[in-house]
Amino acid sequence: MAVPAPSKWSSLSRLYPYLSEHRGRLALGFVGIVLSNAFQMLGPRVMGQAVDSLSGAVTRRFLLGYAAILVGLTLLEGVFRFASRWWLIGASRDMEYSLRKDVFHHLEALPMAFYQRNKTGDLMSRATNDLSNVRMLLGPGIMYSTNTIVTAIVAVGFMLSIDWRLTVVSLLPMPIVSIGVRQVGKRINALTEESQGKLADLSARVQESMAGARVVKAFVQEDNEIRDFRSINEELVQKNDRHIR
Repeated sequence: MAVPAPSKWSSLSRLYPYLSEHRGRLALGFVGIVLSNAFQMLGPRVMGQAVDSLSGAVTRRFLLGYAAILVGLTLLEGVFRFASRWWLIGASRDMEYSLRKDVFHHLEALPMAFYQRNKTGDLMSRATNDLSNVRMLLGPGIMYSTNTIVTAIVAVGFMLSIDWRLTVVSLLPMPIVSIGVRQVGKRINALTEESQGKLADLSARVQESMAGARVVKAFVQEDNEIRDFRSINEELVQKNDRHIR
């Protein structure tokens, strides 16, 4: 009887101990994201007030005051945005280090039968490129997701305070955009898995060629090995091109 594949959420739950270990820096990163977005959203609000005030008596000192406020908001936004990235990306790097260490210790404890069933190249790909993708999820993935959510909440709040009717009209395309993004995301995910598979095949072929170099030379198969290696490389490039497009 085949063992059912674990759900995505159950797989992600295994990352919780690594997130919990750095919860302090993650919390500071979230605070930095909230503050940086708040200062970013205040800029257009101040600019709007400055433009509205032009209908009355305007002095140079008055305009310089608004300019100083805008510069101050921009500087504060930059400081907190840098700080949020420092905390979140730094934490993701430390989590990646812990993950690589744990994966290496786990691979050392596995029986020989495991290595007979699995290709070395595939294991190398999982221990290097796949873990880098996990780090992207734990760092930039969390950061950009939080940034998007906070920006949407703050922006909609400001928009509703200005004109709720115009806000509703501007949000009407959102369901269509969400469906489109979901479809594109599925396609990107499928292409990413295909690219990872081709990279694993390439790593496995390199490992086999290096291990059997004497056999290849003994049977004068260098040209065939080069041709096969080039073919796998070209397939990987084609997958990556489709992924990028």
